[in-house]
Amino acid sequence: MRQTLIAFFIMACAASALAQPEVIEPNDYRYLNRSADSFYSAKPSYLFGFFRKMEYLLRYGERQITILHIGDSHIQADFFSGQVRALLNNQLRGSSAGRGLCFPYALAKTNGPSDYRTSATGAWQTYRNVQAEIPGPLGIEGIAARTWSAQASITVMPRVVFPQGLHNRIKVLYTDSTHAYQISLGNTPQSNIASTRYGKGFVEFTLLYALPEVTVEFERKSVESDVPFTLLGISLENQDAGIIYHSMGVNGATVMSFLKCDRLQKDLMAIMPDLIVISLGTNDAYGYNFDSLYFQANMLELMRRLTTQRPETPIILTSPGDNQYRGRSNPHNAEAARAMKRLADADHCALWDFYAAMGGGGSIKNWLADGLCARDYVHLSRAGYALQGQMMFSAYLHGFDKYAGEGRP
Repeated sequence: MRQTLIAFFIMACAASALAQPEVIEPNDYRYLNRSADSFYSAKPSYLFGFFRKMEYLLRYGERQITILHIGDSHIQADFFSGQVRALLNNQLRGSSAGRGLCFPYALAKTNGPSDYRTSATGAWQTYRNVQAEIPGPLGIEGIAARTWSAQASITVMPRVVFPQGLHNRIKVLYTDSTHAYQISLGNTPQSNIASTRYGKGFVEFTLLYALPEVTVEFERKSVESDVPFTLLGISLENQDAGIIYHSMGVNGATVMSFLKCDRLQKDLMAIMPDLIVISLGTNDAYGYNFDSLYFQANMLELMRRLTTQRPETPIILTSPGDNQYRGRSNPHNAEAARAMKRLADADHCALWDFYAAMGGGGSIKNWLADGLCARDYVHLSRAGYALQGQMMFSAYLHGFDKYAGEGRP
């Protein structure tokens, strides 16, 4: 039965391999530590519940699985997380549940994912969790845009047709404590809206017919009101079975940056993740004054907040890769990886140790020599992030393999 299940998984992956953006073969790079390319947890069954949901999706083509991936600049551009999304969403049969969270990064004059672009009307102010003083609420996205305009809008437009298909479920995450604004969809008639559901900090529109792009409009109800509307994110989804892979990163973010976000629980209840992936630590460990115990305590607190409402949700930490600080290999990344390992040993999470998997201390030079790393010896090239995503996808395969051999009832 185990071999049948694994073969079924591999066949499902191979069926749509042509849809993948860029797949790099890890075996071409001998310095990679393939023995570390797996998820570690003190309890071997820690991720079995997640893989059980994946098995159900594979076998029956039913259920939606939601993954939330947060991090720093390695995630904001979405090269690494986007590769994982593509390999999971496009290669798993029946996966077409939507693009997930989007944000108008252009308003903040910063980079964003390459698979969509945004435009806006009205006057907007943006802020992020890396600022010393944060002027308003922040959610799991770590970035927000707010407006006082009487009328404003945000449009999300795919640069290409999303491989996940069109979207007929639009979820807007926001704060508007006095309900001063009316939220509506501007590029579809009212007759196309099958239902509108309001939750705590979000509104969800379900459409009869899917849209290739989405315009969300915000209109002030009263001219006397001076309360701003704060947009936290727009999630493009549909009602089909598959995986929704939300990824939100903030350039320069640390663990403490996300601890500043006061609406974590509300946003998490809006998107209800089945798995949370945290890719933080590069900025925490970059410099001379790194306290691994302080870092570990902050990470533990962040995980506690992320699972307060749903404590059964599993978490995967990804350790920061090797990099250089002032021309020398940065030893603090190894300390950060060990701190994450201690958290996994205490059964708080699982760990994907990218630091070890990429080759350990000094390996960033090999990545640069092969065109996989940027000249700053910190960020990867697009090909490097594609390889990192391919390696993490391999860890998912190994985890599914373990579940198929040990975790099935």
